[in-house]
Amino acid sequence: MRLLFWVILFVNVAFFGWQYPKKESRIVDATQTPQVISGNDLETITLLSEETVPRSSPAMQQEVKEAPQPLGEAGACFTIGSFTSRDQAKKVLTRVERHGLLGDIRTIEQSERNGYWVLLPPLANRKLAKEILRDMHKANVDSFIVTTGQKSNAISVGIFNSESHAKRRVKDLRGKGFNVVMEERLRTKSLYWVDFHIANGEVVGENFEKQVLASVSAVRLESRSCETSKR
Repeated sequence: MRLLFWVILFVNVAFFGWQYPKKESRIVDATQTPQVISGNDLETITLLSEETVPRSSPAMQQEVKEAPQPLGEAGACFTIGSFTSRDQAKKVLTRVERHGLLGDIRTIEQSERNGYWVLLPPLANRKLAKEILRDMHKANVDSFIVTTGQKSNAISVGIFNSESHAKRRVKDLRGKGFNVVMEERLRTKSLYWVDFHIANGEVVGENFEKQVLASVSAVRLESRSCETSKR
């Protein structure tokens, strides 16, 4: 019986001595730095809250940029001008109509200065006009008799672009005894405007003005009263 006790004790001690180093090995291994798995070996997981809205491509941005923009409110009226040539106005009107808009050409008569006229006012008759004309020629004054119109039998001395030059000529001739005067010359000039309106439901792109006024200078596009357009 005692022998059996010592045998069992010996076996337990031997078994303990065999298992103890393995337990320490497991404890040491647990304290070692764990292996880090690189990002290349893992699939990235993105939370829904971390998702970002994708940026629009240049093509999408260009498409949005070129989207038609209203030139004005529906029913708004506009005019383009002024043109000194009716043919030029017709060309612009054609471009406007290509955009599906209705328009027409409006003509305005405008007076403008066309120089300064130095003359001896109309005389009572042609005979008297010829006598004074001879006196002017003797004084080396270049002049001629006006034979038609409201100034018939007047004696023209010249037309000057500069008002100061015309006044100087008047002073010089009066000093020689000729009672000449200076008159401002006016002429009538026709100006042309292209009027159009945007009906309900019509939209004009943002490049409308650039396309319509291409190669046209010294004109402008501006809004206009639709009530005025109906007159």
